[in-house]
Amino acid sequence: MLDLATELREDNLQNTEQLFQLYKSLHFIYPEKMQRLDPVFNNVKTNWARALKLNFPLFWVFTTPQNTSNIVATGTTWQYLNTGMIAQHLASNHPVGSRMVFLEMLGKVIDNQNSGFLNSYQVYYRPRNKYSSRMFEPLSLKVGKDLSAIIRYDYFEVPFLKNGCSDDIEIAEINNGNDEDLINFLITQKGEIFIKAQS
Repeated sequence: MLDLATELREDNLQNTEQLFQLYKSLHFIYPEKMQRLDPVFNNVKTNWARALKLNFPLFWVFTTPQNTSNIVATGTTWQYLNTGMIAQHLASNHPVGSRMVFLEMLGKVIDNQNSGFLNSYQVYYRPRNKYSSRMFEPLSLKVGKDLSAIIRYDYFEVPFLKNGCSDDIEIAEINNGNDEDLINFLITQKGEIFIKAQS
């Protein structure tokens, strides 16, 4: 097997077109997802092109360069709160690639955990994806409920950019994160770990 630590490391080296082509080739962007992305896809690509000029911790893409085992994998991590990061877009053509990318990203987070900008690390995945579930859920269980939680989400789609907002949906900005009613609602819906992770 390859020496993954040395042979497969590449950070933020792909341009946006290459990266989105990689997502399509790995079926991370599948036809149904592309249909939903289509109205805003140019905005997404523009924002990703800007983000790719940044580096860890603000935005970091890990991809595998060409290698003799033909393992192709990618993952993305970015800082989205003052002290919180998200991992997403983990896609590959081989389980070894997925593990290697995730462990590389996690290793970088661990190396920087005491640097002052990192108190939480969130990973989004689809529970129906058996490999993702086998990879992430045991980690949370091993860490324990005081430091980790698996929180299920349902997507709610608001067609702002396409047709404007529906009249029967009211969306309001929350500008007081310490509001007691908001905190109690979030604790009920998501739990105390979520409150800590969201700063």
